[in-house]
Amino acid sequence: MRSFAKKVSDSDGDDLIAVIHMAVYLFYGRDPEVISSGAVWLDEPVQDRAGAAARLQDLMLDNLDAARPGIRRFYRLARSSR
Repeated sequence: MRSFAKKVSDSDGDDLIAVIHMAVYLFYGRDPEVISSGAVWLDEPVQDRAGAAARLQDLMLDNLDAARPGIRRFYRLARSSR
């Protein structure tokens, strides 16, 4: 991971590196099906580990929210009314 991080950012040996793989599954019938997957990683400066964790959570939610409309269109799922 550190080698990859050095290629895509200005990371050095002391930087905190975190990569999160996410998958969204459709549970219908017997076999769950992966309908979306991706990864997010932190490649920006943070003050501390708590700040890094909070920023990663935001990135994960943003990523999932961005994928949601495409998933709904693909599976022709009705938009839920809130």
